[in-house]
Parts: sequence; structure tokens; C-alpha cells
Amino acid sequence: MKEKINRMFEAMPSISKRFFWITLALAIKSIFFIYKTGIEERPSPNIYFTHTFANEWGDTYSYIEPIESYIANGNYGGPVYSDYRMPGYVFPYYFIRFAFDVDTSLNILVLLQLLFGAISVYLLAKIAMNLLKNEKVFYIVFFLYAINTFVSLFDSAVMSESFCSSALIISVYFLLRQENRNRNLFISGLFLTWCIFLKPVMILLLVFYSLYIFIDKTENKVKLNWTAVLCFTGIFVVVESAWMIRNERVHNKFIPLTTSKYYPGTDESYLGPLFEFMNAYGGSVVWWDPSADVTFFKPVTFKVDKKPEIKLPENIYTSEFNYDSLLAVRNLIGIVNDTTIDKAIRRQNELIAMDRLKRYAESIKTNHPFMYYIGSRFKVLKNYFVHSGTSILFTKSSANLNLFMLGLKVFYSALYMLIVAGGFISSFYLLLKREENNNYRIISITGLYIALVFPFLFKMDEYRYFVPGYPFFMLAIVLAVITFKNKPLKVRS
Repeated sequence: MKEKINRMFEAMPSISKRFFWITLALAIKSIFFIYKTGIEERPSPNIYFTHTFANEWGDTYSYIEPIESYIANGNYGGPVYSDYRMPGYVFPYYFIRFAFDVDTSLNILVLLQLLFGAISVYLLAKIAMNLLKNEKVFYIVFFLYAINTFVSLFDSAVMSESFCSSALIISVYFLLRQENRNRNLFISGLFLTWCIFLKPVMILLLVFYSLYIFIDKTENKVKLNWTAVLCFTGIFVVVESAWMIRNERVHNKFIPLTTSKYYPGTDESYLGPLFEFMNAYGGSVVWWDPSADVTFFKPVTFKVDKKPEIKLPENIYTSEFNYDSLLAVRNLIGIVNDTTIDKAIRRQNELIAMDRLKRYAESIKTNHPFMYYIGSRFKVLKNYFVHSGTSILFTKSSANLNLFMLGLKVFYSALYMLIVAGGFISSFYLLLKREENNNYRIISITGLYIALVFPFLFKMDEYRYFVPGYPFFMLAIVLAVITFKNKPLKVRS
């Protein structure tokens, strides 16, 4: 069996044939892309961009509106979303729009996402091969990542996940390359800068990677690399400075990244206090998930086969509120969302709901401090990861899938669970293993940071935020398994 596997690896084309491997990755990923853009029946067609095969999500317009506004009148913003989004999508989309209309530009944009995704498959496999000095590992990682759907399904969507995942992989690939060091660090910094402008939360990776570059442990000596750090961070400093100067001119205040945590106007509506209340005990705020806690107050607006009954935890109540209090707030929110009611009356009810939700959140903080500061974060972490991992694989429910599609869903759910569980274990193993080199720690830190920052720092549990971290969990598993397998056993005398 082992000989057959070795012969199979030997029959593979040379890893140096980049064009072949990227084309193969493109072909594999195109299967999911074509299904999502041309075959699958969408339950909710595009609302804004109706003549494009690109998939429009709820957040799509918030990426495109400010860029279209800039093209039309030189103002990066817009009447609905303003400049809430950092201009990460500007880099590819703006230049495409010079030659094409909106719909064609969006088609080209998602095709570009597909291409970058294919390149990232090749480079992720190269990272594994370079770190382990093992060509067989290249093939394992290549095919594992090429067939994944957790990331690939976002290639066809006008969202930041696909570009961000690819940009981060490309950045890490050049970060770990030792030859032509300063040039590679510049390229790495360029792609990480793009990654940060796509998802501002990635900013701390700049700090982690800079420390890795700055403290060079080679030949049992510690050398401080100022020049290397400047090559890596220089492009970010220039672009970020321009962005901050622009924000100072537009808003008359210091804004280094984005203007707010949520969409503009959220804090002035009932949604801000509602999210604050959810965060107080760790309730799910994924508004489009019919099973999320937040839908107790704000039901999903689209049709679902079976709406699950939302039961809020019994241990959240205080002397300030009980279940009936929350039902009253839900009724107030129902009035706010009823467009047939006079606007002034709706606003009056909204202010009452906002005040109550703020008081209830504060009472949880006062009466249940452990829940508020610690328990809520682990509850959000559970919501963030404990799910099928295949909610967007098919638009039909599992009960309406044929046997083949159901089998695919089960396979990819099992793969997702394996990557998440194995990724956590492997990443901590690589991070804490004393004799392990810092190259491995870069992989584990990247995956763990993206896995923990949203639930622990922001108390956000929308699973797509983990998409850029998924390939690094996958890579950590391979690195940990191989290094553990090759580890010599210590025999006690």
C-alpha cells in the first residue's frame, strides 16, 4: 500500500510547474463557483445588482456603494453606509470600473476572487512543503484546501472573505521566504495591508508578524532587524497615513481604521442596545439565522421551512427584568418595524425599547459579572464554531436534498468539524512546543488569532469571520501531525 502511494506521488507533475497546479486548483474551485453562480436556484435573487452572476449577500451593497459614490462624485461614502467600510475592495474593483459597467465589473471581480483563490491553494501547499521540507505534504495540503467549501463558496460572493483569505495566505508565504528577504517582506507587507483594509481586525497580525521579523533567532544569536521591519511595514505606514489624513479632513477626528463596529446608525436605533443586551450574556446576534437568540426580538424576514422556538437562557434574569419584560420589549420592537404606524409613534416606542435593553444589559453586568465578562465570551465562542459549517453549501434544507447532495453535506460538515477541533489542538501544540521554530508559530498564531478575536474581543459569532483562519488551522494540523510523527521517543534509563 505504501509503495502504491509513493508511486502515485512520483507520478504527479513537478511542483515547480506553477501554471499546471494553479490551473488545476482553478478547475477544482470552479466546480463550486459554477454551481453557485449558474446552476443553483437562489431563494432570494440579487436586490441591487440584478444583471450579474455574482452572488449578492446582505452586506454586498455596503462594499460597493462607497466606491460607486467615489467614481460618481469623488466622495468615498454614500447615503446608506457612508464610509463605514475601509476601501479594501477599492483596489481591484475601482480599476475594473474604468472600463466596464457595474454588473460586468462585479462579474470580473468574483472571477478575480476565484483566480486569487486558486493561487492561494498553490501557495498554501508550498508553505507546508517549505516548512516540512517534504514534497508529499504539498500534495496533501493542495488537494485538502482545493476541495474545501468553507472558503471556496465565498469566491462567487461580493464579500471580503475570499480576497482576505487569499491575501493573508500570500502575505504569509512571502513572510516565511528567506531568500531575497527585503523584497519578499515588502510583498508580504503589501498583501497584509490589503488584508487589513479588507478586514480591519487583521491589524494585530501586523504587530505579531513584525515581532517575528524583528527578533531574528539564527545560529543561537538574537539579532534585531530594523531594516527588515521597515521593508515589511513601510507600505502599510504610507497607505494608512493617507487614510487617516483623509478621515481627519472628512470627520474632523482621529479615525485610524473604521468609523464604527456596526453599520452607521446602529447605535441610534434599537439595534445597538439589542446587540449590547445579547452580548451581555453571549446570545447569538446572527440576525439572518432563524435559530439565533436575536431573532426572539427581531424575526428573520425571509421564509423558512420551520422556524425554531427561541428559548432564552433561564439564568440571565435579574431583579430588573424577567421573561415578561423581554416579551414587552419584543412587542415594542414589533411596533418599530411596522411601517403602517406613524413614524413619531414608532420612534417613541423605539426609545422606550432602547432604554429598557440598556438597563437590562447593565443589570446582567452588575448581578452576573462572571457571565458578563467571561461566560458570555465562551458562549459566543461555542456559537461561532459549533455548527455544521455547511449552512451555505446548498440553499435547500437537508430534508429536501437528494442522496448525493446530502452525502456531500455530511462529508463537508465532518471535514469542517475535523479542521476546527484538530486546528485548535494543533495550533496550541505548535505554539507551546518549546523546541519548535517560530515559522510554525506564525501559522498557529494566525489561525488562533482569527479564531478567538471575534468571540472574545468583539463578542461576534457570525461564522464567516473565521473563513480567513480556516486554511491556517488546516495547515497547523498537517504540521503538527508530521512533526509529532517524526518526533523521536524519549526512553527513560
